[in-house]
Amino acid sequence: AGAFVQAVLAIYNVVMWVIENASRILALIEAIVNSLHAIATGAIGGAAKWIENALASLIPIVIGFLARLIGLGGISAKIREFITKVQAKVRAAVLGWLKKAFAWVKKLFGKGGQGGGKDTRTMEQKQADLKAAVQEADALMKKKGASAKGVTAKLNSIKAKYRLTTINLAQEGENKYHVEAEINPKERGPSEQLASKGSFSLAPGGFAASEGAKIPNIKAGAPPITVHLITNHGPDVPSATLKDRFQRQLVQFRQMRDARVKLAQDSITLANSELLKIEGLPVTADPKKNEKRVKDMNTQYAKINEAKENIRKYRLIRENDTEGVLGSLEKWGATPMPTRTSTRFYRTNLMEMAINAALAAGKETIDKQFNDDNGQAKPVGTKLSSPLRATFTQNIGVGYKLLPDMTVVEAKNLRGVAVIIVLSDSEKRHYVVETAFPE
Repeated sequence: AGAFVQAVLAIYNVVMWVIENASRILALIEAIVNSLHAIATGAIGGAAKWIENALASLIPIVIGFLARLIGLGGISAKIREFITKVQAKVRAAVLGWLKKAFAWVKKLFGKGGQGGGKDTRTMEQKQADLKAAVQEADALMKKKGASAKGVTAKLNSIKAKYRLTTINLAQEGENKYHVEAEINPKERGPSEQLASKGSFSLAPGGFAASEGAKIPNIKAGAPPITVHLITNHGPDVPSATLKDRFQRQLVQFRQMRDARVKLAQDSITLANSELLKIEGLPVTADPKKNEKRVKDMNTQYAKINEAKENIRKYRLIRENDTEGVLGSLEKWGATPMPTRTSTRFYRTNLMEMAINAALAAGKETIDKQFNDDNGQAKPVGTKLSSPLRATFTQNIGVGYKLLPDMTVVEAKNLRGVAVIIVLSDSEKRHYVVETAFPE
């Protein structure tokens, strides 16, 4: 029971302490906030005063809390006299510390902020600093690929360097900005066009203008990317050509498979030749040389076994296995990209309508994947991670598809489109449609 009573009394004392010191607590919070603001603006004298008030307020509050908690009364008043005596020393110490801190800030940022001390510059000097600040900011805006986010991030250092009151990036229209700065006079910079994260568009001239264009490939050693939309999937592609595409893929598979088998066979021949050389070396009493001899022989045996296993795998791929054939071509990096369907658009207007619909639906994806983390356009030759797609209520094309056993059949109900685009101009933020096909 005694413990319960003590707990109740403790809770009562804490609640009463909060009620009695509510105004002091609020004043302490205000003192802290005001001191931070004063330091940020360079007003050292004001900061010192506020911090002094905060310290003076904090001590009696804490002591009063402890006194209330242990049941003492009036102890705050007894100590107030002592606090008053040391108040002058506390103020001097705080002021000295703040002066040192402000001197360090001035050294770090050059000229420092204009707050706290009188700005002794003449109007001509202010105007000169203002113009220099605007010119420096405008130079940032003129850099290739400059973005609003990137320029804004650097304005604070310009503000500190030239002791400005404000400097901001003002937007006039889409991607168009100018700098506004102020000390006492104001200065407005020229208008500049900045890059905006999310402003990629189809290269001018339409799809036909880009047909056959070769775009550098970002993959080292890979051939350039050739735009083949109309050539492979335009409305004038004959049906026989569509069917023949599958046959060409099968021929390509045979060629690439046979080349790999030949490479593995050559590897076996070379390894056997090395084995004969090693076996022909004279036997020595040196254990280290014998150990190396055994190790070298095992290396050649491993090469032979690996090559034999590869030959076995290549020959297991059946030519009437669609997934096996096309999967191998994809793995081996075959060009053009292997396809399970061979289709063309019914008409040019349907082709353009379908592609434009997919591009519009995928605009957010395009902007996201063609921009890097800083809002800069990625290199020419960059592709999206997957084709853009759209579906429609009507058939938009005709063609053929492969069944699992490589049988060619007519493809029906082609009401969707797959669009593959590639970045063609990073500076102008243009892309082209490498290819697109009904599916």
